[in-house]
Amino acid sequence: MKNETVICEMKNETVICEMKNEAVICEMKNEAVICEMKNEGVICEMKNEGVICEMKNETVICEMKNETVICEMKNETVICEMKNETVICEMKNETVICEMKNETVICEMKNETVI
Repeated sequence: MKNETVICEMKNETVICEMKNEAVICEMKNEAVICEMKNEGVICEMKNEGVICEMKNETVICEMKNETVICEMKNETVICEMKNETVICEMKNETVICEMKNETVICEMKNETVI
């Protein structure tokens, strides 16, 4: 996963993210974002400006507060800020920068790439 970029495109309210060996398809249905991977299902729902994402063994709760997205996991807190259509997410030892360009989202990490 080193030096890899994930490109997400929106097509008819469907977000398609592609990696080298994996394809992630996210669909919007009634303010609920459903993301599916090959071997894992990630379900994200929006409820009153709060995004709740559920994975198999993990629950991620994200809240928006003044254009700042705060995501909490069991042992980790991710803070994302939007600045001029650029999303910057910070974790303990990693920084994720996502940019939107013409309905395309490109996310880059230091040594890895995330979706």
